[in-house]
Amino acid sequence: PIVLVEAFLHHVYRAYPFLDKGRILRAAVDVPNDGPEDDAMILYMVMAIGHTSLERSGKVPSAGTAGFTIAYAEILQRCIMEESIHSVQVLVLLALYSLFDPQGPSTWTIVGIVTRQAVSLGLTRPGLLEDGLTPQTVQLRRRLFWSIFVLDRMMAVSVGQSPGLTVEDAMIPLPTITVEEFATPERAEVAAMLQVSRHVIELRQLEARILFTVHLADRCLPGEKAPFDGSTITAKLRLQIENWYSQGCLISRPELDNVRVHDTMGWLNARYYHLLLLLHYPCRFNARSDANGIFRVRPLLELVRKFLQYNRVLLSSRQLPLNRVTLNRLVPACLVLLHCFASDADLADPIRIETRVCIDILGSFPPQWRQAHHLVSIM
Repeated sequence: PIVLVEAFLHHVYRAYPFLDKGRILRAAVDVPNDGPEDDAMILYMVMAIGHTSLERSGKVPSAGTAGFTIAYAEILQRCIMEESIHSVQVLVLLALYSLFDPQGPSTWTIVGIVTRQAVSLGLTRPGLLEDGLTPQTVQLRRRLFWSIFVLDRMMAVSVGQSPGLTVEDAMIPLPTITVEEFATPERAEVAAMLQVSRHVIELRQLEARILFTVHLADRCLPGEKAPFDGSTITAKLRLQIENWYSQGCLISRPELDNVRVHDTMGWLNARYYHLLLLLHYPCRFNARSDANGIFRVRPLLELVRKFLQYNRVLLSSRQLPLNRVTLNRLVPACLVLLHCFASDADLADPIRIETRVCIDILGSFPPQWRQAHHLVSIM
C-alpha cells in the first residue's frame, strides 16, 4: 500500500493537501488490522486514488478498478448520516476517485454534498468552532476548505454551472506551513507543495471569475443606462491570466517522474490555453465585445489549436488524466471547431487537422468511457 500512498502524496496531495500526511503514512504501516476504522476508510480511498495516478503515468497496467471496490451508496449514506470533518474528508476523496470512474455517480453531485457539509461545519467562517483546537488542526481545517474550494470551482467550470460554495473566499487564510512542519527536515518540500497548492487555488479563482463574468452574468442590454464595456473587462481578465502564467513559470520545475503534474510546464501551458479558450469562447458576451477581433474565427481556431497541442503533449508524456474533467474540457473545444468550420469555409483544411488531434485524444479514453467515443463518432 505504501507505493499507492506515495503516488497520492506525490501528485493529488499537492493540489488537495487536506489530510494529515503523517497519519496517512502511519495508517499505511498499520493496515489492515491495527488502525482505527476511520483511518482505514481514508487509507483505502487514498490508495484507490493513488492507483489512478500510477495508471495514468504508466507505472501500472490500466485495468479499470484494479481490485478497488468503492461502495458509493454505502459511503454516501454513512457520510450524510454522520456529518463531521471526517465525513467531509471521505467525501472529497470519493469525489476525486469518481472523476476516474465512468460507471460511478456524478462527481458534480458528490461535490454539492461536500460544499453543504463544509458550510454547516463552519469551514467557510474562520474562527468559528475553532476554540480549543491546536494550530495544526486549525490549519488542516483551512486546507480542507481550500481543497473543497478547488474541487468545487473545477467542477463548476467543467460543467458550466455556478459553484456550490458562494462564500467570500478571501476571508479564509490561504494554506500555510505549520510550526511542526517548519521544524522537520522536509520543510522545503512542504513549502514547495504549498506553493503549488496556492497556485492551483489562484487558477480555480481565475476560472470561476471568467465563468461568472463571461458566461453566467447578465450584462446590461443595449439601451440601458449602464454601458457595456466588454473589451475592458476582457483586457483585465487577460492580464490576470498572464500574471498567473508568469507565477507558474517561477514555481515549475523539471520532473523525470511523470506522476507529478501540477508544477510542470506541460500542465501550465495546457491550463493557460484553457483559460484563454474559456475567456474568448463564442458566447453572447464575446459577440458584443468583439472590437479587437478576438471573437473572429482565425484567432479562435489558433487558441483551440494550442489548447489541443498541449493536451496532446500531456497525453504523450502520460500526464493527461483521462477523467471527467478532461472530457468536459474537450467538449467545448469540439464545439469551437464546429463553429469555425461553419463560419469560414476557407479554414476547412486546418480545422480537419485539429479535429483529428481532438479525435486522437478522445480515442485514448478507455472503452468504458462511452461519452468520449460517442463524441469521436460525431466529430
